[in-house]
Amino acid sequence: WSFLTKPAAALYETTPTQASKTCWDAALVAFADALDRRVYDKLVPERVASNMLPSMISALKTAVSAEIQSGRMSSLIASSSSRSSMAQDALNVQFKIAGAPRTSTFGRTRVFTRPSLTSKDGALLVMLKQGKAVFLDRMSLALDGSSLCEHPPLFPSTERNAYLLTAAPCSMLLPGILVAPFVSDRFDEESLYGRIGFVVAHEAAHVTSKQYWWSASGAATLLANYSSSTWSEAAADLVAAEALVATGMVSSEKVCDHVS
Repeated sequence: WSFLTKPAAALYETTPTQASKTCWDAALVAFADALDRRVYDKLVPERVASNMLPSMISALKTAVSAEIQSGRMSSLIASSSSRSSMAQDALNVQFKIAGAPRTSTFGRTRVFTRPSLTSKDGALLVMLKQGKAVFLDRMSLALDGSSLCEHPPLFPSTERNAYLLTAAPCSMLLPGILVAPFVSDRFDEESLYGRIGFVVAHEAAHVTSKQYWWSASGAATLLANYSSSTWSEAAADLVAAEALVATGMVSSEKVCDHVS
């Protein structure tokens, strides 16, 4: 509730716009999971989520793992044991989509226990009951030692972004990126691989971000065209591009076209 602030003006001076914004801000805090679900339902094509993404993610994790282990980018990693460890991490990445139905392929497995609301509850009581339910849901994740993949997204679901939590490893795709030009249920398979597939491969390839396992000479050679401050992102980009081509779904020329 610390995110909420009272309107600057006194109550009798509050405009409808100010009141509406205050209510909306409160809803964003108290009903974040429900709002993520609404965004998911609105933006994510069901054909892509159910039929296309699962097999594509599996194929790309395998390709990223192989690229790290023995591909052109393998010389980035200093030792064979480190390469093997990173390659296994790539295979183990779990992908989630913010707002996906719980217990679905890309949803959290823990079931949210909704509060008991009645028609006699006022707005403040509804918010307090919901706040308690959210608090118990979030705290139980910590107390149970749940996987990071069970935690809520770090960013609003409308953002055009994706990220990897390397400690899990777990990747979160936000619905805001599962729209054109990255995704459309009218795209053919090549376009999906070349666009959202590149994002998926990039996130899986971020298991290489442990630069203390890198070969200094390998990094200097492979990433010579990038400033050192961007090397983690550059490595993920290059591994992803090589992995995409290795799947045979997209040519190197088409990868450049789609990514650009």
